[in-house]
Amino acid sequence: MSRIGLAGPLTGVKTIGLHLAHSASPCKLRGVTGCLPTIGRSEGVIRAVKDLINKQIVSVHEGLIVGKVYEVYFDREARHLAAIQVAYEGILDRMHRFIPSAAIHLIGGDVVLVERADVVGEMAESDAEAWVRRDKLASREIATAGETRVAAIDDIILGEEGEVTGFKLGRTYIESPVAKSGAVSRDAIVDIGSDEHPMVVDLEKAEREDFQF
Repeated sequence: MSRIGLAGPLTGVKTIGLHLAHSASPCKLRGVTGCLPTIGRSEGVIRAVKDLINKQIVSVHEGLIVGKVYEVYFDREARHLAAIQVAYEGILDRMHRFIPSAAIHLIGGDVVLVERADVVGEMAESDAEAWVRRDKLASREIATAGETRVAAIDDIILGEEGEVTGFKLGRTYIESPVAKSGAVSRDAIVDIGSDEHPMVVDLEKAEREDFQF
């Protein structure tokens, strides 16, 4: 980890973003408590998760660059940010170093802030299977219950409290208001799907909501 010259509050860093606070939920990360956050409000920020990749992670207390965001994980139902996977100075111990969302202080425009550098914990690869990885979600397609292909997912959209509010669409397969809006809300998804099966959307509900990103 690298030390940067920070004394007191951060200056010169854009920190308007998603504010995350601690939770008392149990966690398998050694030395870290809290997997799912109690999340404070921010200024109406929504963010494409893809934009978080390679952002620097900075500890507020020590002024250390903890690492960079390598990957982002969600709970099994893809409703909330669960953890970020950390790469240290370009070297990655795959599936081993994580920061749970409860330990994230803020996701800012330039950096991800955590309270202390020691919030990074190690986790066995098998334990991380309880979460869903961003690239796994972003590679899925969306279909109706009748198996009509609707679109392919391009990215995941986070709301102001760190919740998954929807999915940004890539290629679309049908003409509909959903295709024109380029996104579908999480609430319109009735089945999150899997690596082998597409997400299932309530298309009528999605069209009524007219979710925008």
